[in-house]
Amino acid sequence: MNNWQVVVSRVFAAAFALLLTDGASGQVSPQASSGLTQIRAEAVRIKEQVGRTAAATRKLARSQAYNLAGSLDSLSTTLGNLKSTLAGARETVRTTEDQTTAYFAKWDEQLGSMSEDMQKTGQKRQAQVMASFAAVRAELADVRTSLKPFVDALSEIEQYLRTDQTKAGLDTVAQRLTSTAEQEHVIRRDLDKLIKQIDTIQRKQ
Repeated sequence: MNNWQVVVSRVFAAAFALLLTDGASGQVSPQASSGLTQIRAEAVRIKEQVGRTAAATRKLARSQAYNLAGSLDSLSTTLGNLKSTLAGARETVRTTEDQTTAYFAKWDEQLGSMSEDMQKTGQKRQAQVMASFAAVRAELADVRTSLKPFVDALSEIEQYLRTDQTKAGLDTVAQRLTSTAEQEHVIRRDLDKLIKQIDTIQRKQ
């Protein structure tokens, strides 16, 4: 699994865990909501970077010998920014993981000292929240599935063209560049669905 997959997966997995900790109130806790807001912002940034990278990919596919180097540099820049955006979630992961550990410890401690009826109520709440977030997990899986081949293909093409930076070399990979750029709408769709799901959850507060 690539680093960006690990980052994105762990960010959302930790956020889901946070949302289970406000068992008594029936609402999303403020801390968890803050984590979701940060994650949503990351998703928006990824969406923007995917758009820029796809545009640079299309430009490179149409390039001629005289502007090939500049177009390749543009792709390298936008692809690098996309990877950096994905990597930027690492700090969010660390913070969220720390919060998750603390919240679960506190929640378990509180439930353990409560009556059997209250424990059942807390467990029921947990099941409800887990069910409501099953859709978010599915959206995350879709994003990961659509984003991975996009990033992997462009990384490979960039590496190839750095070795064979000629019009003939570009012609060799032009069709793959075009087909990879066409994946943009699928990635954006999946990110939009993920963002919409987060918005739906936050509106329930």
